[in-house]
Amino acid sequence: MTHLSFHLKKEVRRHLFDYLLLITAGIFFLISFNVFRGERLLEFILLLSFASFYIIWGIYHHIIEDTLHLKIVVEYVLIAFTIIFLPIYNKPMIYYPIEAMHKAGIKDVLISTSPDHAGDFANLLKDGSEFGLHLYYSIQNNPKGGIANAIGLAEDFAEGQKTLVILGDNIFSQNLKSVVTSFEKQDKGAVIYGVKMNNLAKQYGVIELDKTNKVVSIIEKPEFPKSNIAQVGIYMYDNRVFNLIRKLKPSARGELEVTDLNNVYLREGHLTCHLLDWWIDAGTSYDELLKANNLVFEKIKNKQL
Repeated sequence: MTHLSFHLKKEVRRHLFDYLLLITAGIFFLISFNVFRGERLLEFILLLSFASFYIIWGIYHHIIEDTLHLKIVVEYVLIAFTIIFLPIYNKPMIYYPIEAMHKAGIKDVLISTSPDHAGDFANLLKDGSEFGLHLYYSIQNNPKGGIANAIGLAEDFAEGQKTLVILGDNIFSQNLKSVVTSFEKQDKGAVIYGVKMNNLAKQYGVIELDKTNKVVSIIEKPEFPKSNIAQVGIYMYDNRVFNLIRKLKPSARGELEVTDLNNVYLREGHLTCHLLDWWIDAGTSYDELLKANNLVFEKIKNKQL
């Protein structure tokens, strides 16, 4: 609704501006014609120049406005068509985390999505046999409920087992299999992943580690980060995670934050962090989308992915 209202107001302003330009140009033409009849050549040339300027400016302004409108509409369409389906180099973005699950030895995967896109996921990915695994789907009726809320939807699916969570727009380096195998042997706890980055202020959860790489703190999008390690969208949890999610309180932005969930494990002393060599949050912006395409191309060319 906001987009539509903005578009209508812009259309009215644009047409009023066009009419004023035409009227002004017409007045200058009439005056210049009368001046020409009076044989005042210099004034005629000046007035004719003004009239021509207004017409050219009107045409240019109209083109610019149409270009702006096209840009707004295209951006709106791209947002409506979830960015996870866009290609990263040679395949859709969502393929990368699914393939990472398969490489880690996971055979059953639940995809949590909004009602608007459930059919799109099912049409593209089907039952998962193409990837060598079984795909299932759950609907997050409140897509703004937060990551922890989406994880909570997997309780029946998990059947009391440990879970691996990968966000659908995350593309990263390592094979998770060794960590998954090790985590399966743990009695309890959680595993998170981080990556060293610059300019973390207000962008990502920030992980602070001590000299032994033990997690000291995790703060969600701090203004003044305590480290250069961003928390990425890869998590492993024991079977207590669903009870812990039920005890979470919504944050100031109304979400059940995954950082709050991870901090529960941190306070218990049962949180481990592993660092990735490289990682891209490809779904956050068009700049990151372009960066992801270029990086994945280089990694595939050098047989590193």
